[in-house]
Amino acid sequence: MDMAQRDPDSTERRLEVLTDRFDDFADEIREFMEETRANRQADTKKLDDFMKEVRDDFAHLKGREYERYVSHTLLSPVSRRLGLRRPRLAHSAAYGTSNELNIRLEDLMERHDLYDVVLSDAIVRGIYEGEPAYAVIEISLTIGDRDITRAADRSARLESATGVTTIAVAIGEHIPAHQQTRASAMNVTLIQIAE
Repeated sequence: MDMAQRDPDSTERRLEVLTDRFDDFADEIREFMEETRANRQADTKKLDDFMKEVRDDFAHLKGREYERYVSHTLLSPVSRRLGLRRPRLAHSAAYGTSNELNIRLEDLMERHDLYDVVLSDAIVRGIYEGEPAYAVIEISLTIGDRDITRAADRSARLESATGVTTIAVAIGEHIPAHQQTRASAMNVTLIQIAE
């Protein structure tokens, strides 16, 4: 049968079949594209979550390294800035609490207050204006609200329990301007130490 003799109904049916197949194929392509888009969004979210975790871990590690660095070098800047003579490290998160300070505080403080005070990053003991004194120190790469509040609260607890003058200090590499105002209002001394 040549082309001129082909049944027009047959051609129409073939065209309908091809159109239906094309529509089915187009639907499959749309479904595939939607599934691909959803998978890409899910993968992007997983990657974003992973990268946030890596950044957080890196920031935590960098913060820990900064705290360790400052713990080794803080006596000189703290004594100069505060006018603290004969400073010695009574407590360091990196090295623990001295037996002398532990014994003194165990007799003077409630357990939860003692626990909170020794969570300080460092406590320095020395002579301030001719009298014994402590400096309760919080260390952070960038000084934030929590660092200032912790230093103020922990130094107040230590001073209340011991009766010894206690100075609240926050040490950081970066000190935002608004934190300087807040620290001043809360009577917290800020010290900048670059690594």
